[in-house]
Amino acid sequence: MPDQPEIIEKCQSKLISFARIIYPNFKDPWHLKKLAGILEKVERGELDRVMIQFPPRHGKSVLTSQLFPAWFAGRNPNKKIILATGTQALAQEFGYYCRGFLQDPNYKLIFPEADIKQDSHAITQFRFGKTGVANFVSRGTQITGKGADLFVMDDLTIDAKDAASEKEQKSLRMWYKQVAYNRLQKGGRIILIGTRWRDDDIQGWLLDTESQERIDNWTIFKFPAIAEEDEEFRKEGDPLWPDEFDREALERIQAEDRRSFAGLFQQRPSIEAGNIIQRAWFKIEKITDDMLKGPRIMALDTAFKEGASNDYSAAVIGQMCGANIAVLHAEQKKLDFPKLIAWIKTMVVLHGIKAIICEDAASGQSVIQTIRKELPQIPIIPIKIKRGEDKESLMHSICPFLESGRVVINKFVGLETLLDNLLAFPNAAHDDLADSFRMLILYMIHHSASLKRITGRTALEVGSIFGR
Repeated sequence: MPDQPEIIEKCQSKLISFARIIYPNFKDPWHLKKLAGILEKVERGELDRVMIQFPPRHGKSVLTSQLFPAWFAGRNPNKKIILATGTQALAQEFGYYCRGFLQDPNYKLIFPEADIKQDSHAITQFRFGKTGVANFVSRGTQITGKGADLFVMDDLTIDAKDAASEKEQKSLRMWYKQVAYNRLQKGGRIILIGTRWRDDDIQGWLLDTESQERIDNWTIFKFPAIAEEDEEFRKEGDPLWPDEFDREALERIQAEDRRSFAGLFQQRPSIEAGNIIQRAWFKIEKITDDMLKGPRIMALDTAFKEGASNDYSAAVIGQMCGANIAVLHAEQKKLDFPKLIAWIKTMVVLHGIKAIICEDAASGQSVIQTIRKELPQIPIIPIKIKRGEDKESLMHSICPFLESGRVVINKFVGLETLLDNLLAFPNAAHDDLADSFRMLILYMIHHSASLKRITGRTALEVGSIFGR
């Protein structure tokens, strides 16, 4: 019972002190104390756009989505709060606890001016103090007419299935931009907290310069479950909350699914070493023309639109280098159809391309037809994905070849973009370069690198680098 003035004053000024009084058995390890300090800066207006990347089951929601709105309401009895989360059930749970805190006798001693209004019976919407209002909603909810001095968004992505759905992710982005953002009052603050699921999840999308007309001045805080460098309160390799998840427990979770662990627990949607493809498999060196033999081939993955949200057109160029396949260049651009054809022609001349392979589907069909008409001297080979095949299984099929060290990569401008695409696959925001790379390697594995003249035009002779 906070019956002493100094205790009440501490609870009014410090979120952690408030939590200890108002929430029985509240645990406050160092990482939650640090989180509380961040939330306090938001309340004071020192931070107005905050992304907090946090592993699951480490206490973030109790502090951020239940206790903090109640504390904020007490300090700001005339402000408006909106809290959004992935599901209505979770929104109701957060609202239930927050509303309960405002009705607690101790709360009334700490914040007497923030009393909850007697006619506020709903757990997802209630009024407090002078003109304060709190709304707890699920993402996608139409919140027209409701303003927010504080907008907390906690785990907007529900689960792995939701994260993998392009339709759901697109819907979430539209809701954020067209609905949620427009609810902010003048000087309104946003807290976006949650685990990372993929390269272009809501946090990644908001920071992508190609997807945004402008980037808000976000302050980003990362809390990896296992420290990847020395930090203020722990050393590299130490767990975030050893009392609940020690190193052994985290390593067991990691062993089950390294890819998911990297995103959800370490806040790295792609593993630095690689997901399906490992960086260590590649030799990266300067490749000169005298090391190469056979025709130079360009693999294309095409798209026709230039918009920020559209896919890239991507090209990866390769040639035989002794018994190995050399990747000489890779590039991606967002182009409309006329510019795409012009770009392909430029690449052919600039890099001395002798043959092109292109996926025979959607936009690729138009490219194939046009290049055959406008560059008849360059054979273009359609590549079809067979029924039952998918990109991920096809990428797995070339892994033994890659792991054997038979692919060397030239040092070129844009190399890191190619490697980022390959190592992040299938979790990268864009997989166009990875698709082109896969097509190139598969084709060069299964066809010879020799050319011969057939009735006046150049064509690839079928064979295999593993032997005819």
